[in-house]
Amino acid sequence: MLFSAQGVGATSLSDIARAVNVTPAAIYYHFAGRDDIVAALLDYVIEETDAFSCDADASAPPAARLHQLLARHVTHLTSSPYDLWFVIGVSDAEARNHPALVAHVRAWRAALEAVLHDGVEASAFLAIEPNLAVATLSGLVSAALQLHHETGSVDAQTIAQLAVRSVAIDPGDWTEPRPKRQRPTKEHTNDR
Repeated sequence: MLFSAQGVGATSLSDIARAVNVTPAAIYYHFAGRDDIVAALLDYVIEETDAFSCDADASAPPAARLHQLLARHVTHLTSSPYDLWFVIGVSDAEARNHPALVAHVRAWRAALEAVLHDGVEASAFLAIEPNLAVATLSGLVSAALQLHHETGSVDAQTIAQLAVRSVAIDPGDWTEPRPKRQRPTKEHTNDR
C-alpha cells in the first residue's frame, strides 16, 4: 500500500521497514534494495495473473472469449488489493525496466489481438486497427482498476460486457438478456 500511496520512487527502504515493523537491516538481509523488492512483487503479480489471464475457451465465439479474458483479468486484479495497489503505484518507467512485466504485457496484448482478429474474421467485431483496439480495451481495464481503487468495488462482468460492446458490429446483447428498466408511468411520478 505504501507504493500506491507514495509511488515506488518516493518510498524508501526505511518507509518499508517501518510499515512492516522491522529494521532496515532485516530487509537488507533478504533484498539488496527497494528495486529487488519491486522486482519480487512484480514477479508475484505476474505469476498470479499469468495463471489464467491469457487463456480463454477457444471453442467459444470471439465475443464470449473477449468477455471471459477481460472479466477474469479485472476480477483477479481486484480480488487482491495488494496486487491492485502495487500495480497502480508502479510508474511506466519502472514497469518498462522489468523484463518479465514487459513480456507479460506483450502476452496479454497478443491474447487480446488474437481474439479481436478472430472476431473480425467472423464478422462479429469492427475492423479496428489492432493496436488501437488493444489500447482501448487495456485502458478500460485500467479505468476499472482505478475505479476499484477509489471506490472499493467494480463489476468485472459489466466492464467486460462494455468492452465487448465497444468492438462488436452488432452490440446487441450477446449474453443472457437482462430485464430492461421500465420507465415510471405518470401515476408513479411525483407532481412538483
